[in-house]
Amino acid sequence: MKTQAASELWRRLAADRDELRYAEAAALAAEFIDAWPEDDRRRAAEVTRLFCLSRLQRWVEVEARARGAAIDFPEDPHWAEYLAEAMFRQGRTEEADRMIEAAIAARPERTEPRALRAAFKAGQAGSSGRPARKIRVFPSKQAFEDARGVVETYLLRGMPALPLIRPDTVFMTLGSCFADNLAARLRASGHEVHAEGIGEEVNSTYANRYLLEWIEQGPVSAPTQVMDEFYGPAIRERFRKAVQAADILVLTMGVAPAFFHPDTGEFVFIRPRSSTDKGFLYGQHVMRTTSVAENVDNVQAIIDAVRRISGRRTQVVLTVSPVPLGGTTEFHSAAVADCISKSTLRLACHEVLAARARDGVVYWPSFEIVRWFGPHFGPGLPRVYGNDDGHSRHVSAWLVDLIVDLFLEHYADRQSLPAA
Repeated sequence: MKTQAASELWRRLAADRDELRYAEAAALAAEFIDAWPEDDRRRAAEVTRLFCLSRLQRWVEVEARARGAAIDFPEDPHWAEYLAEAMFRQGRTEEADRMIEAAIAARPERTEPRALRAAFKAGQAGSSGRPARKIRVFPSKQAFEDARGVVETYLLRGMPALPLIRPDTVFMTLGSCFADNLAARLRASGHEVHAEGIGEEVNSTYANRYLLEWIEQGPVSAPTQVMDEFYGPAIRERFRKAVQAADILVLTMGVAPAFFHPDTGEFVFIRPRSSTDKGFLYGQHVMRTTSVAENVDNVQAIIDAVRRISGRRTQVVLTVSPVPLGGTTEFHSAAVADCISKSTLRLACHEVLAARARDGVVYWPSFEIVRWFGPHFGPGLPRVYGNDDGHSRHVSAWLVDLIVDLFLEHYADRQSLPAA
């Protein structure tokens, strides 16, 4: 039982340290040392305690603990370095210099004291007067049992929570089939939603850009002529009214690859509804992963077109669909193609946000919730993909619900909500 209790305490100590809960880790290290002084992990616990105390900048304690540890473990080189840093941070620079030089002389092969000496000389150990920037970490737990909690703590904490959504806010979702899923959940929450999906197979920013061009100007180019023939004037008018009615446009970017004419290089819009359509699309055209710059330009054009059509500064929410790419003719593996595709779209979002952060454009991390945190959800949670239908590319309904719930909560206009 003693060994089991020590191991459990050590596990908690390591978790707090790895997730930057330094005060808790320092306290647990002291508890571990006091309870099991003969344990062979005591020296490591002392190192952990000093590490955490230094991160908390409790330099008097660091000095005291380093002196004590040097007596208990005289062969360990860490104590001199912590002691020198504690002296330096308390303004005793000459003592610190002597201590670090002695450490270098005793262990000339070690690089740590040399790096610390360089920091002392450059004034990089906190003497600049600039506050240290907070480090945000990836959670260290192997399995996340609380999906909402981990997203709120490690993804949404510190993310600006603008008051965008009121009970009467009207949405329009545009883009991938994932956008349709978002629309259904938004509608279930009581909001008016206009959902206009193009389809995951051809949901590129080029397709969305030309869709907005067609809505605004009609059949003025080869892609918009195809759209005009496929959708017709009645759907075009419905699209226009949806854009004009929407307070918030949720643009979900699905794939970076698109199809282009092999001779002219022009974007080709075809909705493959039959094997003949598919054969023509894949056989007569070139599939190419578009660049970050192309996608940035397309998204900028989409935003501008939406605002011209609506006649106001429609709020735009960018998301990247977590639905994997269905296939590729460009790479040897659809997994490789999907990685490049999603990375391209996420970078494009980042650049658009940098350019229009003060222009009513925000990013919602649906992609990160599913792809970055999803693989770590514990066995007590439902599957991230295919929980409803067994399909490897379909995000499970429970997670879509969570994504939308968190979105509505994060951007809620609290003043417009009824009193509890």
